[in-house]
Amino acid sequence: MSQSEASTSAKSLSLIEYLIDRICREGPITFHEWMREALYNDGAGYYMRADTQIWGRLGDLFGRRATILLSALMFMGTSICGAMPAFGWNLVMCFMMGAAAGGMLPITFTLMANAARVADWVCRS
Repeated sequence: MSQSEASTSAKSLSLIEYLIDRICREGPITFHEWMREALYNDGAGYYMRADTQIWGRLGDLFGRRATILLSALMFMGTSICGAMPAFGWNLVMCFMMGAAAGGMLPITFTLMANAARVADWVCRS
């Protein structure tokens, strides 16, 4: 299967469905192939999604633990957005809160995925 066909079929499926289908169809894949698809897949790769562009790169640069702690600290720090004296400040704080929440979710999913054993559940019949 060519790279363009693979990315086209991955757009119609979720990333995990695409990877399970590929493993069941082609057999085992290398860790390098798994990570390339998980990170750079056109439709659902970690780096290709708009919501994880910033936090994904920060997680790779500074480490996932530091990045999730930073996003949690930002989230808690901006939880006072309802107490802002002006609407403009409220908007800024709520935007920062959304950005922080957007950082916690994908990094948490990545940490959980690292803990899961893929081989146990991938081609179970």
